[in-house]
Amino acid sequence: MINQINNQDEQTAAELLALQIDSYQVEAQIIGYADLPPLHETKRDIMESSETYLGFLQDGRIAGAVAFEAERDALILCKMMVHPQFFNMGIASKLLRAVMEQGIQVNEIRVSTGARNEPAIRLYRKHGFVETGMTVINEQLSIKHLIKPINN
Repeated sequence: MINQINNQDEQTAAELLALQIDSYQVEAQIIGYADLPPLHETKRDIMESSETYLGFLQDGRIAGAVAFEAERDALILCKMMVHPQFFNMGIASKLLRAVMEQGIQVNEIRVSTGARNEPAIRLYRKHGFVETGMTVINEQLSIKHLIKPINN
């Protein structure tokens, strides 16, 4: 079940932070870069975020979550997180569909991920995202940018 979740609630923020760390540690291993910014966030950072969070609840806990925000004519996917225990169960796809069904009037959805994060890139391509470029952060980290045009 997917619902909007209150990231400003202290207990919920703590659960989101634990999920975020577990999820992004896997990405860090995949791309070979241990210093990803989401791994340095705090519960307070999550509580103070203006992003909208949708959570996939499984067995009374948040098994996956997506954070997004609207920016002029685009919806920005800020975080996509699935607990490793729930990988390959279609949760990320369900979260993406839920974001697209929010009814927010935009021309496109944007997302960025590690250029070596093939599982994430496959997920986004599967849902109609196309690559628009890449940003080199440093020798160890490059970020791939993708968009999904929306026909309103």
